[in-house]
Amino acid sequence: QLFSEFVPSHVVYNGIDVSRLPFGERAAEEYLWAGRISPEKGLHTAIAVVCGRMKKRLVVCGRAYDQQYFDLRIAHLLKDPAVEYAGICSSSELYRRLCRARALVFPVCGDEAFGMILIEALGCGAPVGAFPRGAVPEIVLCGQNGRLAADEDALAAALEQSSSALEQIASM
Repeated sequence: QLFSEFVPSHVVYNGIDVSRLPFGERAAEEYLWAGRISPEKGLHTAIAVVCGRMKKRLVVCGRAYDQQYFDLRIAHLLKDPAVEYAGICSSSELYRRLCRARALVFPVCGDEAFGMILIEALGCGAPVGAFPRGAVPEIVLCGQNGRLAADEDALAAALEQSSSALEQIASM
């Protein structure tokens, strides 16, 4: 009788009231990555794409979830002057940064189950550049609220396109 009080539902709410999120204008030239710093979240790829290929600035919000990954793959990359490591941000600080960011960079390396940060970014008006893994293509509508890309080169181009497309939509 463990589930005797269970009531099935056809709706699973995401836990974010998007009407409470600030909606901002793209004021900064920087891109944003946010989340758990672990291999499957792809921070190493975000830095390679934004700072390496695009020669742009990347703000990193998050904490080391996998200390070995952080120490071996990430710590030295955070010394790049094009990377701002903001650490753990409060929700209000994260949302402020999302409102100003050119785009959220989301190069996940595994099948993402949902991607709460995607909803937060879109709710703040930040387009998303991402790899189409797991649930990402259900949230990021290519050409409407972001771009999906198959590899790092395509992601760099997608991020540039997302930023330009948002500016065009905002000016209408």
